[in-house]
Amino acid sequence: DLQGCARAGGMMLKGKGIPHQPKKAVKILQDVCAKGEMTGCAYLGSAYMGQDGIPNNYKKAYGLFQKACDGGSMKGCASLGAQLMLGRGVDKDPGRAKSLLNKACQKENAPACAYLGLGYERGLWGAKSDEKAARHYQQACTAQAGIGCYLLSQLYLHGRGIPQSVARSISFAEKACALGGEEG
Repeated sequence: DLQGCARAGGMMLKGKGIPHQPKKAVKILQDVCAKGEMTGCAYLGSAYMGQDGIPNNYKKAYGLFQKACDGGSMKGCASLGAQLMLGRGVDKDPGRAKSLLNKACQKENAPACAYLGLGYERGLWGAKSDEKAARHYQQACTAQAGIGCYLLSQLYLHGRGIPQSVARSISFAEKACALGGEEG
């Protein structure tokens, strides 16, 4: 099952639930990507972003994210959107980034919703909007993305875009901690 192998490679890359073996993960992901499993291509692209003990190769990551997104992987679209939003190894392209993140968020990719919110909070999509950021962070958090919960906790802490509430800030920070790292 190629999809199962892609997920196993992604877990192995991060050391989630199984031993952290980035080089073995890359070999598995290269194989499943070559066989057409687009989520595997997206995970492989993530490996080339310079994390998990694999040297960065932003150009290769970009190509893999593009291939995965074109093949229907919302993880690929979210990762490509984030790369374009942050300008990691590519020119920043806020318009394209927003479009890709919105597409993936609408298909329930939680990290894409968090990045979309971050773009609103930072004013990357035009005027800053903490209210829109809060809505996207809430959507990401509800879908179990720890980063969305953490970012929402910060808005509650400072009362930006939503009423200030230290209690809610702590609650969302604890949920972020329980959920752990970003998944896509």
